[in-house]
Amino acid sequence: MTPAFIIVFITLSFSLIGQLIVKDKRSSLFLRIRSWSWMLSILLCAVGIPNGLTLLWSVIALLASAEIYRNTQLARGWTMPLCVSLLTALHLGLFITLALRGETLLLVLLLLLTQGNDVLQYLCGKRWGKHKLYEAVSPNKTQEGAIGGVLFSTLLAGFIAPWLLEISPLRAASYGALLSSLGIAGDLLVSAYKRQQGIKDMGTLIPGHGGILDRIDSLLLSTPALWLILWA
Repeated sequence: MTPAFIIVFITLSFSLIGQLIVKDKRSSLFLRIRSWSWMLSILLCAVGIPNGLTLLWSVIALLASAEIYRNTQLARGWTMPLCVSLLTALHLGLFITLALRGETLLLVLLLLLTQGNDVLQYLCGKRWGKHKLYEAVSPNKTQEGAIGGVLFSTLLAGFIAPWLLEISPLRAASYGALLSSLGIAGDLLVSAYKRQQGIKDMGTLIPGHGGILDRIDSLLLSTPALWLILWA
């Protein structure tokens, strides 16, 4: 088995265990964890088959484009929808290009760092959140949640990336901090778009999360940043 497959499998196992731990099966937390389980299962299948990530992100590209088209009302302003559309196209294009180049492990690490950051933001915010991060755009995000998410991604990158990518722990940790911080910025950008358009979520495809773009928003800035870090 490849390292990428092992990483996704271990993460999926934690998600399945999480479903057993949560007592309230109707809570938002349980819905989120259950959705993570099937999303990780799909990712595991994609990693395990040739060109699976390319196919998966091609489908995601179509779904994300449909969400933007369906939710955008130009009468409310065109600048934000255009910005979100261009960044979404850039992320999807770069992600698919990396998948075609066989950079599966790198993409799995990117997903683990940015999506793990999202999860820890949510959990830390629920447990310790008191100070709003940017209430005018995203009322539920807290400074404590953001700090917890960035710290998690920084530590995770510092421990795992050197072993897999043969870079120094300090450089790996700095990449983790940068990518997770940009993940938060991407999340806030899409939140600003949704507030401008007067909607809560981009869709209802993923229970507890919303639509496709609600789930990949943290990748809109982190994917181009990773590309620049490694190949600029």
